[in-house]
Amino acid sequence: MRFSTLLALGLPIAALAAPSANPNPEADAILAKSEIVAGSAESAIEARAAVYFNVCIVTASALKYRTCASTSCAAVGQYSKGKKLNTYLTKISPTPAWVHLKNGYWVSGKYCQAYSGPL
Repeated sequence: MRFSTLLALGLPIAALAAPSANPNPEADAILAKSEIVAGSAESAIEARAAVYFNVCIVTASALKYRTCASTSCAAVGQYSKGKKLNTYLTKISPTPAWVHLKNGYWVSGKYCQAYSGPL
């Protein structure tokens, strides 16, 4: 009895286990292309939307400037809060760890916010 039941159920089980043919393969091809295009479009939009700054304003009460982009480098001096600094072109997002100043020194990006107002 069990053997005959398994044989009777064997075909439907095999049919369920086998991969089914897609009724509309063209739809899958279109979907795959749209995902590729969407991914590249998002990258292109992000690239066009990138914003840069070349002036930053000191947000800390005192911001040390250094000879290189590391706290292990010598701090030559410091800028006070509100000081506007000319920088090399720097991407706003993500917040840069270090900002390279036009005078050759470096400051922490955490305490030098992008500025676009009057100098």
